[in-house]
Amino acid sequence: MEVSFSDPYLPAGEGSPGATRVVPVDDLFSSVEAMERMSRGAAENSRAVHEGRLPETAVNEVAAAEWSRPKAFCRRFATRHRMSRENKVRERLESGGAALGARAETMSPTLIEVYGQLGYDFVWLDFEHAGASPYDSTALESLVRAAEGADVELLVRVPHGDPPLVHKVLDAGVSTLLVPRVESAAQVERAVRAARFEFDGEPGDRGWGGGRPTGWGADAKGFTDREDEQVLVGAMIESAAAVADVGEILSVPHLGFAFIGANDLSISLGHPRETDHPEVVDAIERVESACLDAGVPFGAPKHDTDAAAAALEDGYSILRVGDEVGSVREVLGDRLEALR
Repeated sequence: MEVSFSDPYLPAGEGSPGATRVVPVDDLFSSVEAMERMSRGAAENSRAVHEGRLPETAVNEVAAAEWSRPKAFCRRFATRHRMSRENKVRERLESGGAALGARAETMSPTLIEVYGQLGYDFVWLDFEHAGASPYDSTALESLVRAAEGADVELLVRVPHGDPPLVHKVLDAGVSTLLVPRVESAAQVERAVRAARFEFDGEPGDRGWGGGRPTGWGADAKGFTDREDEQVLVGAMIESAAAVADVGEILSVPHLGFAFIGANDLSISLGHPRETDHPEVVDAIERVESACLDAGVPFGAPKHDTDAAAAALEDGYSILRVGDEVGSVREVLGDRLEALR
C-alpha cells in the first residue's frame, strides 16, 4: 500500500515544494533512512530560504522545523492512517479471497498483537459469551489499539444486533461485526441499517459519534462515506428459523457475510452437539447452497487444518481456525504427557 501527500519539504533541486510524494506505508513508518532523508531535506530547504536560493513563500519554516522531528511526524501520521485504514476482512472477501482468523478467548491485547504478527486477517472476539460488556468503550478501545498496531482486523461477535449496541461498538473503532441468534431478515436488516450512514439508497440509522474512527476529528471530512465502505456486518445462521428464512436473510442489502454456527444449529434442531447428524448436515448444506446462489460470502469455525482446507475448497471464504486455549491444550498438553 502506498500513500500520497503534498510535500512542501522536498529538498531544493529535487522538485517544486508542494509536489506530490508517493511513499510506501511500510517505508514511511519503518525506514530510518527515509526519516533521516526527510530531516535533511527540511534543513536544506531552511538554509536555502535564508540564503535567498528559495523564496520564503516556497517553504513554511515552521512546518519545516516540525518535519525535522520525523519521529513525531510519523507517530501522528501513523495514528491518522491507522484510524482510517482499510478493513482487511472486507477487502479479502470483496476480492474473492479468503479471510482467516483466530479467536482470542482471553481477550488479551498481547495475544491480538501476536495473531497480527503471525499474519492472520482477523481476531475473533466473542462478546456474546465472554469478555467485558461491549457497551464499555474503554475496554474495547484497548483491544482496537492493539489490533491497529498489529495491522489485524477485529471481528467482534456482539450479544445482539440492537442499534444502540451496534453504534457503541463501531464508535470504539471496530469495523467488523457479527450478529448472532438472528432468525429473520428483519432482524438482520435492523442491525445492518444501524451500522450504516446510507442504506440501500436512503439514510441509514447510524448517527454521528465522532471519536476514534474519525481520528478524534482529524479525519472527519468524508468520514461517513469512508466508513460505509469499510464497515462489515455478518449474520450468524444457527437456528432452524434462520435456515428456513435464509433466502430472505441473504437478500438484505449490504449484508457482508453469513457465518454458520453448527453447534447452536444442532441444538435448535434437537440434536445437541451432533453436528454430523443427517438433519444438521442437511441444514448446513442448505445454507451453503443459498449463500453460493446469492453470492454472499460464508464461513464457519474450522479448528482442524484438513477441515479448514476442505471448507475452502467447498467455497467457504471466512474461517476461524483456532484459539489460544485449544492450542495450549494441544501443544503443551501433549508435551507434558510425553515428558512425564
